Amino acid sequence: MNTECRFGLHYPYKIDGVDYHLVKLAVTKDGVTKPEMRLIKDFEIPYWVTKDRYRNHKQTKSWEEERKLIQKKAVGTELVNSISRTLRFRSAKSLRELYSSPYLYGANISSTTLLKQQFNHKSQITPYSVATYDIETDIHTGEILMATVAMFGKIHISVSQNFLRTNSDDLARKLYPKIMKYLGDKIDLKEWKFSIECVRTEMDVVQDSIGKAHEWKPDFLAIWNVAFDIVQLMKCCDRYGIRHKDLFSDPELPERFRYFKWYEGQSFKITTDGDRRPIPFSEQWHSAKSASSFFIIDAMCVYRRLRLTGSLLPGGYSLDNVLKHELGERKLKFEEANKYSGAGWHEFMQKNYKEEYIVYNIWDTVSMLELEKKTNDLSLSLPLFAGYSDFGTFNSSTKVIGSQIYFYLREEGLIPGTPDPNTVNDDKLLGLRGWISTLPAYMIENNGLKCLSDYPDLHTNIRGMVFDADCISSYPSDITALNVSKETCRRELIAIEGIPKERFMYENMNFIMGKCNSPSYSINMFNLPTFSEAFDDFTSHN
Repeated sequence: MNTECRFGLHYPYKIDGVDYHLVKLAVTKDGVTKPEMRLIKDFEIPYWVTKDRYRNHKQTKSWEEERKLIQKKAVGTELVNSISRTLRFRSAKSLRELYSSPYLYGANISSTTLLKQQFNHKSQITPYSVATYDIETDIHTGEILMATVAMFGKIHISVSQNFLRTNSDDLARKLYPKIMKYLGDKIDLKEWKFSIECVRTEMDVVQDSIGKAHEWKPDFLAIWNVAFDIVQLMKCCDRYGIRHKDLFSDPELPERFRYFKWYEGQSFKITTDGDRRPIPFSEQWHSAKSASSFFIIDAMCVYRRLRLTGSLLPGGYSLDNVLKHELGERKLKFEEANKYSGAGWHEFMQKNYKEEYIVYNIWDTVSMLELEKKTNDLSLSLPLFAGYSDFGTFNSSTKVIGSQIYFYLREEGLIPGTPDPNTVNDDKLLGLRGWISTLPAYMIENNGLKCLSDYPDLHTNIRGMVFDADCISSYPSDITALNVSKETCRRELIAIEGIPKERFMYENMNFIMGKCNSPSYSINMFNLPTFSEAFDDFTSHN
């Protein structure tokens, strides 16, 4: 029997006096994999503190030998208080406050990551199961008109009678010929089983469709641009007085174990220069902590994140454009609505071609599965690259790499340190702008293109073979290449009195790589004499 942990949830409070984790498991027996939800009581998280005789340093180390440390353990809800007592802190409210101690080690890892490693380090990892989901809303009122949820081989459609007044059987008879007409050349309809429900209200649409996802228990519930759909579902719950956790939590769980919290991804970032820059929708990593059998994830952000090192996709990361790029397909269009676009197109279709509009919604959902067939982004790539890390923090390379380093160091008898929260000199650090190195004029060879027909032998200053190095995107690879760490750096020079910032940046451009003019650097940075000044001084004394 093979048991894998897909993901986990830690309840941030005790339930009946017990610290609980909820984990989604995939249990394989006799070649058959079944999902299982399991509650784990009082899982203890280890942390380490330096023994008194080794407390001879003032800054946090990158790691420490385990023999120099004392191991302690605590459940998640008591971790901060336990560490506070051990370090004799008075009243810390968060782990971050405790990171200021140079004697705390191994605390910067989540309990769900530790649980995932505990289950999976000896397990054979199998592909994750994926369901896709999409809603359509009234262009004027925002009311949810329909929702489709699909998993390989099965599709469930929920339609509100406020949108189309009919019953499920009549809608199915009218819809199937149009599904064949518009989707017959895109998918093999024999491989899919359709179910259709006409329900009374938009809340019924939401509960019926999400209820089907609960019934199927996929590992991922994938939505393209997830923030729109989930926020609309939450607003619908608010309108009907339904708690979010009652919708999204696994209905098989007792009421006291239901939990849901939505986290909006950052929509902007503050650069080291103090600028506020927007983050594209495709790079905003939204996530939810939910007591459900599926992890809600943005398929668009996963697609972009797994290709972050590549060039931007021309045309952007809308589902329509990605389908065109990957499959040669597009979102459904209808000849009757060709003269409309954007909101006008949706308004026209919602009013005049309701059944076709339902097929449009179906294809939006199924096309994501067709895309998954080709890319395996969710079933294989994301779990592989995330490793033991939580999917909610996959957008943070430092957290993903940090968890890998944690387990590697543990195997080597070392315990990783905690992040140093000291920011006292951060405002003095140089920003990322302006680091542009131009070739000095005396090093330029007269080898420009001969591109003037009237002067065929004349070298111009036009070059054909040039490049632009994006040094910002090289982080943290350059740190790895240069072996930069607390273990290899004694001091970090952030300023020299009397040297302007621009000069400091210019002279240090190539310094760390060793390719610099040492005499020139010493003259400009340390006010050493030039060669002629040194020669004059030498001859004047002789």
